[in-house]
Amino acid sequence: MTHVNSLQAKLGLPPVNQIGVIVRDVNKAAEYYSSLFGIGPFTIYDFEPDEHVYWGEPTPAKIRMGKAMWAGTLFEIIWRSWLPKCRAK
Repeated sequence: MTHVNSLQAKLGLPPVNQIGVIVRDVNKAAEYYSSLFGIGPFTIYDFEPDEHVYWGEPTPAKIRMGKAMWAGTLFEIIWRSWLPKCRAK
């Protein structure tokens, strides 16, 4: 049993099946993760929810997201318009 599996069992956690990363530029992040880890191809799309609430206030939102499968895990890279000061790379 690996260290990760041992810790997962000790904490009673289910297997990881999704990883999401907040980024500043979805296209650059897709290129980076593809070249570094071989993840991809990414499906990239944009959407704007009809309603969005952030800290209890209605807030306009735009989201750009890239999704790809990686070793049985859904890998997502996400840009969100309403968090311009986050420490995303």
